Amino acid sequence: MDERNNLEDASAEMLEALDLVEKSHMLIQKAEYDEAERLLARAEDTEPMCSRIYLERGGLRVMQSDYYGAIDQYKRCLLINKEDPEALYMMGNTYLLLEDFENAVNAYAKADKQGYQSMHLLNNMGYCAEKKGDYDTALRSYQRAIDENPQWYVPYLRKVACLMVMRKVDQAEQEAREAVRIFPNVADCRIELARTLTAQFKMQEAEAVLREGTAQFPDDLQLKLMLMDNSIAMNRTEEAEKIVGDIRAMEDIPPEVLSHVDKTEAEAYLRAEKTDKAIECFERCVERDTPEEPDVDARTILMTLYRTMEEWDKLQAISADSLKTSRANNELCSGYAMEAIAADHLGHKEEAAILYKEGIRKLTMIAIKDRARVDTHVYRIMCHIGLNEFDKAYEELEYVQKATGDEMSTKELRAQILRAEGRIAEAEKLEGELKTLFKALRKGLQDGQ
Repeated sequence: MDERNNLEDASAEMLEALDLVEKSHMLIQKAEYDEAERLLARAEDTEPMCSRIYLERGGLRVMQSDYYGAIDQYKRCLLINKEDPEALYMMGNTYLLLEDFENAVNAYAKADKQGYQSMHLLNNMGYCAEKKGDYDTALRSYQRAIDENPQWYVPYLRKVACLMVMRKVDQAEQEAREAVRIFPNVADCRIELARTLTAQFKMQEAEAVLREGTAQFPDDLQLKLMLMDNSIAMNRTEEAEKIVGDIRAMEDIPPEVLSHVDKTEAEAYLRAEKTDKAIECFERCVERDTPEEPDVDARTILMTLYRTMEEWDKLQAISADSLKTSRANNELCSGYAMEAIAADHLGHKEEAAILYKEGIRKLTMIAIKDRARVDTHVYRIMCHIGLNEFDKAYEELEYVQKATGDEMSTKELRAQILRAEGRIAEAEKLEGELKTLFKALRKGLQDGQ
């Protein structure tokens, strides 16, 4: 029971301790943490059995990002007041900050059982259940949060996200439409509706929702980004480029968003066959990354573009640099093949042979550790081609074809082997078939199919 509810019967020491706790609370709100700590220490010296001391100190520890220290204080509070719902709720929040969803949901459930009424508790319970993969429980918690306060839009959107994970896309769309109806002035509701439509490939409907959203919320970055991505998906490159310009004109754009914009602009340039411009976009992305957090997508595509454009110096530089990053033996393992190819075309034949062999060795090791990494076999094909080991290249190609069933990628690889063997006419026939496939895909996208 909260000591503040029994002040008439409280001892002088308890009253003094509670008074100090209330003063410390005001100081915490003003970020006067040292003075607040001093008052709480005085309160503890005065009446150590005052549970609110430890509840308040727990909140102070959270403000100081000492989450484990906060949990210790909430536990001390519960030693005195075993069923304090506020302490249980605050403990749940702290476990949530630590992403300890199991302990968080247990604390929330106890607080809920003790009658702690809060839409935030119910929403957080749902989120924890969702993170644990218990989506049915999550949906029930979100609905209870809605019932607690129908004017709070967050649990509506959590329900939509949860249904999307459950692949109940039709139901998610219905919930998102309802959210837009109830909260017409909340941009996030339109964003979630657009996501559900995009997931169902209803690109034109998604575009209409996003255009209405950007007209109503012209400064909402997320809406602009989604409209930009939607335009690219529909192969409307001129529209995408215009939106890119609008986004670049906005202030305080985070670096990761700028890189996303650069990649979208690059895709528009590639579709318009402006490869040089696309390369400049990807190069800007790489300039922003670090060895610890390399931009895998930008680096991978750049290596492919440099190879296609026969920019061998640049290919050698980025592949060697990529092999120095934290992703060298994972997503950027293509660097092993690309560095060898660059050395080969720069005329460093002996170095290239060594690199091809080392590349095959490294890529084989990666494939053994992760059998799902079919890409390692693709890069091994490139290394076998470089060593004129065509039988081995075809053997790897057959495996890739069976593993992926990807007609386009295997045709492209087969064309590469045929060219290396000098079978130019056969290679050109396959390349022609690939161009026809690409044109059909682009037309389908543009028609919204």
